[in-house]
This record gives sequence, C-alpha cells and structure tokens, in this order.
Amino acid sequence: MPRTSEAEPEIHDVNPPGPVGPENNDRKDNRPSKPGGRLLPWALGGVVLLILVGGYFWLHGRNRESTDDAQVDGHIAPVSSKVSGSVLQVLVEPNQHVKTGQTLVRLDPRDYQAKVDQARAALAAAVAQANAAKAAGQFKNAYVLYRKAYKAAAK
Repeated sequence: MPRTSEAEPEIHDVNPPGPVGPENNDRKDNRPSKPGGRLLPWALGGVVLLILVGGYFWLHGRNRESTDDAQVDGHIAPVSSKVSGSVLQVLVEPNQHVKTGQTLVRLDPRDYQAKVDQARAALAAAVAQANAAKAAGQFKNAYVLYRKAYKAAAK
C-alpha cells in the first residue's frame, strides 16, 4: 500500500494569496507581454528612416527630369563671332541678361596681330617691287632714248 506522501503529492503555492489592490504593488502581473510592446520602437525607427531616405531623394531629385523621349521647348539665341580665335577673357556671367552689341568675350589678339604684321610686310614688299619696276622702266626708257639719239647722231 502506498504511503500517504506518495499518494497525495504536496501542492505548494508559488504566490500565496494576499490582498488584491493598490497596497500590494510588489507583485508582478503574470499576464503575457504584448508583442507590440517590443516591436513599437523598431517600427517607429523604420518609419523615421523611411521618412529620412524619402526626404533625401525628394530634395535631391526635385529639380531633375528624366525621360526616354525628351524634347526641349525654349528660345534659342545663337551667338556667333565675326572672327574665330582663342578666348582671353569672358566678360559676362552665366544667365546674365545682355544688350545688343555688348562685348561678351575678349579674344587673344596675338594671332591677329601676326596676320596684320604679315600683311604690312607683304605691302612693303609689293611697294618695293613696284618702285624697282618703275626704276627699271625708267632705265629702259632712258636706254631707248639713248639708242634713238645714237642712231640720230650716227646719220
């Protein structure tokens, strides 16, 4: 026959009954914790991260357009010079309004000065050649007159 202690196990109450109310604050509630309580900080952090990333892309891309079929509609004002050359100085700022006839850039004058000097040298050579031809023509005329006078004297 089993002993009494073996037949009837003792039951020990972990939390002895006590008064229920505000005066018994040292007891922990045995209810399971809510799963949302642990996930709430992570969810808020994720929302803040999404807002920051979305704000960055919005600020970065708000003035940019992207398309596969792009066309530009605007006023085009061609700018051309009468001569070509290397730019020495730009006298206007980007998107600055300019007036008709306003100087926009200064070109390097060395190339043009060399061409002017070459033209002056060619002119001086042509004048010297013309003077030489004139002198040769006068010599020829003098020789012709000499021959005529010689023939006249010989007769």
